[in-house]
Amino acid sequence: MGKFFTALHIKSNSKDQFVKMFTQLMKKDGYVTCSENEAALSYAATFSEGGWVTLSNGDDSVGELTKLSAKIARDMKTSCFTTEAVDSDFAILELHAPNGRTSRIVVGDGEGYGVEKASFSADDWKPLLQNGDIEKFLAVIGQDSTFVEDDLVEIGNLFGISGFAITADHDELSGNDGAFELSFKKAAEKKIAFNAAFVKVFGEALEPHGFKRIKYKYPCFVRIVGDEIIQIITYMKMKGHPFVDGYERTDCSQYDIVCKVETVYSTEIELPTKNFEKYSSYLGKREIYGREHMFDLDKNYWKKAVKYFPHKSGDEKLTISGLEEAIDLTKQILLPALDGVTDLKSFLEYIYKFYGTPFLDYNPGHYDHLNQYDGLVRIKVDTCESFLKRDEEYRLRGFDRSDKVNKVNCAKDPEKLAHYLGKVDKERNEYISKHEERELFTKQMFGDKEWCEKAFEELERRKAANIETLKGYGVEL
Repeated sequence: MGKFFTALHIKSNSKDQFVKMFTQLMKKDGYVTCSENEAALSYAATFSEGGWVTLSNGDDSVGELTKLSAKIARDMKTSCFTTEAVDSDFAILELHAPNGRTSRIVVGDGEGYGVEKASFSADDWKPLLQNGDIEKFLAVIGQDSTFVEDDLVEIGNLFGISGFAITADHDELSGNDGAFELSFKKAAEKKIAFNAAFVKVFGEALEPHGFKRIKYKYPCFVRIVGDEIIQIITYMKMKGHPFVDGYERTDCSQYDIVCKVETVYSTEIELPTKNFEKYSSYLGKREIYGREHMFDLDKNYWKKAVKYFPHKSGDEKLTISGLEEAIDLTKQILLPALDGVTDLKSFLEYIYKFYGTPFLDYNPGHYDHLNQYDGLVRIKVDTCESFLKRDEEYRLRGFDRSDKVNKVNCAKDPEKLAHYLGKVDKERNEYISKHEERELFTKQMFGDKEWCEKAFEELERRKAANIETLKGYGVEL
C-alpha cells in the first residue's frame, strides 16, 4: 500500500512571525492557545528554511485544511497551498493566493481514481518558485514518477520546502525533532476536555496497579513487568458498533478502552496515533471477554463488554460518568488479562489466546523477518524440543476449540454438525501425520547456527531501540 497524507503549506519567512499571526487569526474565530490535552483544534507543524510553514491536522480529508488555506491567504496576505496525496499514486495541490485567485493541479497519475489533470494558469504558481523556473516546474508536474512523493520532493526543492515537510504525514511530522505543535481551544470553553478527564480518572485508578502515564502526544498508560513485558492502556475513538446491544445511536462521540501487550523484542512498540482504530491490533473489552468466555458467555454481562462509552463536548456529567463506568469494566475485564502476562512464556499464551498461534517464519539467510505476532521472540523462550511441543499443543487446542464452536453452532442440526466435526477431524489427523516433517524443520532451524546467531542479534537490536524509545517517553526499564 502506498502513502496517504494531507498538509497545508504557507509562505512565511519567519516561523515566529507566522505563529504570532496565526494565533491572532485563530483568536478572531474565538480560539486561544492551550495544551494539547485541552485542544479542540491541533496542528503538527514544521518550518522549512526556504520560508515555508507546513501544517497537518491528521485528517484523511483535506477539506478543513482547504478552508484554513483560503482564510490564511486572505487575512495574512500570503500564498498557501494544500497537498492531498493518494496511495503514492498522485497528489492534488490547491493554491490560494493573497489576491483571491485559486489554482488546482494534479501531480502523478490519478486517472485510475477518476481524477484527471485539468488546465491551470502557470502564472499563479510562478511567484512561489525560488528562481522563477516555471518550465522546470511544468516538467516535474508532467513526469508521473512511480511514487508521487518523488515528484513532490522536486516541487518542494523549487519552492524552498524541505523534502521531509512536503511528503510527511501527520505522525511523521509531529514526531520530527524540528516539529512544533499549535493547539487551540474555544476561548469561552471552561468545560473539562475529554483528554484531561481521561488522564485524571484513569491516572488515579491505574497508578496503584503500576501503570504510569507516559510523555506522549496521546494519553496512554504503560506498565513495565520485569524487564521484558510492556503493557499499554489507552482509549480508542469508535465510529460505529457491530452489535445493537448496549449501543445507543446518539449525537455523542463514543470510545472504548483498549490494551496491548508488547515485549522489548517487538519490531516496534505500537502506541496510539490519530485514527489508529483503522488498523490497530489493540484489544478492547469485547475481544478479551469474548475470547475468555467463548463457551460460557453471560448474556447480561456481554452487553457491558460490547458497550462503548459516550462523550459529548460541554456535557461534563456525561463524560465523567462514562469514564467511571469505563474504569470499572477495565478493572473487571482488561486488568485480569494483563495481570496474567508476567514473562515471555505467559506472553506467548496471551498471544495465542487473543490473536492466534505466534508462528515463527524461519527463512535461512533472512534474519529480520517477523510476522505480526512477533514470533521471533520464541527462540528466547523455547528449546528445539519445547518449540515443537508448543507449536503442536497450540494447534491441537485450536482443533478442540473448533469442535466446541461447531457443537454450539450446529446443536440443532445433527447432519451439519457431523459434517463439520468430520472436517475438523480430517484436518487434525493430517496435522498429526506430519509430525516428522515439523520435527525435521524445527531441528533444521535450531541447527542453523548462523541464523540463530543473527536472530539473537536482531532481538537485542530491537531491545536496545525500544528501550531508547521508552526513555524518550519517560519510562525507565
